Amino acid sequence: MHLKFPFVYAKVERFGRLFYPVIQLEIKTIFGWKKFDFLVDTGADATTLPSTILPYLGIKTNKLTKSRTHGVGGISIDTFDAVVPLKIGEAILKVNVSITTDNNTPFLLGRKDIFEERFSLLIDSKNKVTVLEENGL
Repeated sequence: MHLKFPFVYAKVERFGRLFYPVIQLEIKTIFGWKKFDFLVDTGADATTLPSTILPYLGIKTNKLTKSRTHGVGGISIDTFDAVVPLKIGEAILKVNVSITTDNNTPFLLGRKDIFEERFSLLIDSKNKVTVLEENGL
């Protein structure tokens, strides 16, 4: 499987126009599979979701393990650990995720369960696409 996603651009103060490697994945919700845009974050250990997703997953926080995630610049935030089914193309994976207590957190696609063995990532600047390719297992 070979999936291509066009670069998403934003104007960033100090730097001008920058691209972001955004890909569309599906999350299994109580309403079935729903599409969400994820920012590919190769610096993130785990995939991170905002707490606003919890009602759609049918998950109560009292059933989850509480944790603390540390980010760039020493920023830390309370999180809940969960396993969530994600669909990448036709592949369905159970992915360990951190669900933040901050509603403003973007959907971040981290390395764990995605890029360790299952998928390879290419940031193709020539063709202005982010490419996910499933590895032969």
